[in-house]
Amino acid sequence: MREDYGILMPAYRPEPVMVEYLKKLRDQWDGLILLIDDGSGPDYREQFQAAERLGVVVCRQEKNRGKGAAIKLGLTWCQEHRPELSGVVTVDCDGQHSLEDVEKVLAAMDRNPGSLILGCRSFGEGTPGRSQIGNRMTSAAMRIFYGISLEDTQTGLRGLPASWFPGLLSLSGERYEYELNMLIATRREGIPMATVPIRTVYFNENEGSHYRTVRDSLRIMQAICRGLIQYGLSSALSALVDVSIYAVLVKFVFVGALLSELSCQSAYSLPQSLPGFSPRWSITTATGSFPMCRTGDYSPHLCATILYGPFSSFLPLAWYGWSAGIWGLMN
Repeated sequence: MREDYGILMPAYRPEPVMVEYLKKLRDQWDGLILLIDDGSGPDYREQFQAAERLGVVVCRQEKNRGKGAAIKLGLTWCQEHRPELSGVVTVDCDGQHSLEDVEKVLAAMDRNPGSLILGCRSFGEGTPGRSQIGNRMTSAAMRIFYGISLEDTQTGLRGLPASWFPGLLSLSGERYEYELNMLIATRREGIPMATVPIRTVYFNENEGSHYRTVRDSLRIMQAICRGLIQYGLSSALSALVDVSIYAVLVKFVFVGALLSELSCQSAYSLPQSLPGFSPRWSITTATGSFPMCRTGDYSPHLCATILYGPFSSFLPLAWYGWSAGIWGLMN
């Protein structure tokens, strides 16, 4: 295996199989293996000490903060202590990611530098019910709302390029929703994504998983809805400003004599057969006689539309940026 990559393994109250899995990894991997103890407590200290005896680097969090927080801690450690790394591969501590599949992800990272690599499972017979239903629901929501078509949105086997470490550290989410936020950010930032098929392996119906069906599912749905709320907020604000500025232009600006003269000169140069175009009175200036607009005529609305059209095309981008900034402060 390549040594310019590292293996990052978050762990919370791991099963004994973790140490056996680490032994197999160490037999084929001379590079960095970074194990994050996510507040497992003193009852699990022996397993992490056994990992250290295998040459595994162990970082500890005093309290359980979640898988997302553990991944961020690992990325921070890599930035500070191993800045020469080209990236890391995240693996689960329950041993469900085979060494062959880890190799597939590493090979894909070489073929696709700077891309997010996902080892995607194919769910079928033998898949625990909660895993199958949860992945199908999340995959459908991501496809409908974000245009991300993945059969396995919650895979823990991922290749993360070092160039994206700063962006990954700034993502919101402390628990399982962090991995979903990663996919959404990939789409938003235009970062390439590649997938490799991997085996689907579960032990004892996935009983070792610390996924809390209700609470973590709600967090994941919140992550999915966050982008939709941001989009809706920007759209609503843009529409409000559109209507307000248009009303100001029609109701107040064009009733002024000078602006009314200028606007009607512009409008009068258009084909006079436009529906509703009927100037009711005019003024005489040194350059001739021109029709004037009056509140209630069609001309002020026509003039406002002509002048406001180009300006309004920039509002969606401006308001999306504004709402994105506000949403970031809220989170």
